[in-house]
Amino acid sequence: MNHQDPRASKLPKNPIAQRQRRKFGAIAWAAFLLTMASPLLLAEEPVSVEPQWSEGDTFDAIRYEDQFGNIQILSSSVRNVVFLADMDAKDSLHEVLQSRGDEYLKSKNAVIIADIHKMPYLIGVMFALPAMRDYSYTLHLIRTAGPGDRFPKKPGQMTLLRLKDRKIQSIDIYQSGNSLIEALEAR
Repeated sequence: MNHQDPRASKLPKNPIAQRQRRKFGAIAWAAFLLTMASPLLLAEEPVSVEPQWSEGDTFDAIRYEDQFGNIQILSSSVRNVVFLADMDAKDSLHEVLQSRGDEYLKSKNAVIIADIHKMPYLIGVMFALPAMRDYSYTLHLIRTAGPGDRFPKKPGQMTLLRLKDRKIQSIDIYQSGNSLIEALEAR
């Protein structure tokens, strides 16, 4: 009596088909593992041990990657640091800053730092970063949990740190891009 698997006679015997079946099996296994591990991947972020900045502190976060993948070192001439904690804050500022560009920021000794670490990786790589590369100004990006926690912030609003010789002189939070630009113009 022959106990062969009835599916075995229907499957092609060529090596290419066998490799494709193994490849599909590996992909299915990887998908299963990702599904099982997803609760671990979505676990709570570690709490930052660094305290939030306050007036009088030295602003020592000077090394960032920009939207083009270049490492940027903030010069000591920077007097204004604008921090964007979320997309709502970015959108509000982007509306008023897009027409002004990098030259405007340089004239105000200002830089923009955006915390994008909560953005899903594929969304960032496939959509957000390519869109950011079309901006007329440079964004200094925070791509890991922790460093953005040092900035005082409120959801949907922008934080402006005024510096002198890297010492924080004042910290203000603005609700709109227009009000932040008005503050930059005032000094």
